[in-house]
Amino acid sequence: MASEGPQQVGKYEIIEELGRGGFAVVYKALDTTLNRIVAVKVLNRHSLRDARLCGRLSSRTPGCCTGQMAHRA
Repeated sequence: MASEGPQQVGKYEIIEELGRGGFAVVYKALDTTLNRIVAVKVLNRHSLRDARLCGRLSSRTPGCCTGQMAHRA
């Protein structure tokens, strides 16, 4: 994980950065409540100012969207 990135986002413990794009950074993280590996998308400051974008995204942690990672066997 890059040292400038977050170590914790809400209940999610950041493990490593998976990728970044124009409006967000995606991290591999541990959901500390469910004890499960998830992907956490953290919007950058510029994106958080876009009310339309924020209105389309919903999450318990502001500026954060999560999804379970699927791994092929």
